[in-house]
Amino acid sequence: MRVDLSRGSEAKAEAKRGWAEGATFSAMAACQHQILSDNQTMSTVAEIENALQTLPVDDAWKVADWLQQYLDEKWDKQIDADIAAGRLDKLAGKSLDDHRAGRVKPFDEVIEQP
Repeated sequence: MRVDLSRGSEAKAEAKRGWAEGATFSAMAACQHQILSDNQTMSTVAEIENALQTLPVDDAWKVADWLQQYLDEKWDKQIDADIAAGRLDKLAGKSLDDHRAGRVKPFDEVIEQP
């Protein structure tokens, strides 16, 4: 994994993620090696699901953790893009108007607590 060190703390965080994800990538590579012959690739959800079912549970959890991190990063990038493009401006304005008009409740009143 190559990391651009000129990016400072962002690069350090990326490097740490890379080390932490190493075991996950190993598990995924083992899965691919177990399932695929020399000239095949997994290209459908069904093929990936079948391959995951052959993994030991610990490796499946590693893949699940990796997938969650991947989806979280995709979500963050999409939200950032939507904000930058102004797609949330109307919603944010309505929320601020509701807050100013007293039409909101504190979180602790609406979030279920055990």
